[in-house]
Amino acid sequence: MAESHVISALVSKHSELQGNIKYHQEIVLKLKSELETIDKAIAIFDPSYKTTFIRAKRISNSSYFPHGELNRRIIECLKIKPSTVNEIAEYVFKDEKADDSLIAKYKQNISSLISKLIKRGTVSLFTDNGVKFYKIAAS
Repeated sequence: MAESHVISALVSKHSELQGNIKYHQEIVLKLKSELETIDKAIAIFDPSYKTTFIRAKRISNSSYFPHGELNRRIIECLKIKPSTVNEIAEYVFKDEKADDSLIAKYKQNISSLISKLIKRGTVSLFTDNGVKFYKIAAS
């Protein structure tokens, strides 16, 4: 019989992956909607133009923050008080002129960095009424 902590960890990872899939599906739907709007605008100017022949432009995955800056801001936030991913994201972007879509994109990056910080022993996780909070780990 499987150990309960193993099942619990697997269920947690399954839930996390489902959340990531749902998040990215919502982004894809929004982008498809924007693409349809642009297709309609092109059709207004040239009804015979075939947008299906437009090749996708390769995008670079350049970072909004300089190397190490996001990590530094996460730790800075957690030194102030234990926080959720949403609270950390708000803190990280408090001095930036960023729209909600950029902040939503970076929540995944923040979660990934927090996982690395947990593995290094810098940050610890605790739950309160089912909500995940992160704090600086005790030395």
